Amino acid sequence: MSIRTIATLAMLSAIAACSTTPVATPTVTVLWAGTYTVAQSALASREDSTRGVLSHVKGETLKRQTTDITALIDEHFGVQYVLNSDELGTRVPHHVIWRFPEPGLKDPRTGRQIAREEWDQTCRTGTPCLAGYMFNFPAELLPGDWSVEVLVGQTQVLKQSFRVTVK
Repeated sequence: MSIRTIATLAMLSAIAACSTTPVATPTVTVLWAGTYTVAQSALASREDSTRGVLSHVKGETLKRQTTDITALIDEHFGVQYVLNSDELGTRVPHHVIWRFPEPGLKDPRTGRQIAREEWDQTCRTGTPCLAGYMFNFPAELLPGDWSVEVLVGQTQVLKQSFRVTVK
């Protein structure tokens, strides 16, 4: 064999060793859906979100398990879930989509109506993960049927609906 052939085979072998075996789409266990409190909350810019800003929270605790939500500024609601697979601790990138009732929410930055808010996040299998929403602005207090979806790749692994009312 020539040195060129040996080098090519070595390079192909190294590439094959670095590739990952595709992980099967995980199943989901919903731990709860409802309102929750948080120990910390902060708005942060996120280019991958529809509105360019997301609320980052830590220390979420279920306040009330329910799908009936009263829209109030600073109210948090959503679903806590676990992605399950044979390999505990595997990082699973996924996509979260919140869908709003008509006519949608008015984006405070642009003034345009938006029908959904979406972003990417990564959670580890076997560890609780949150797809939550916080009413930050009066324009978000929109009554009707809201839903949240979680997609791993192109597969929807979770969908939860909420009935939002305004007092």
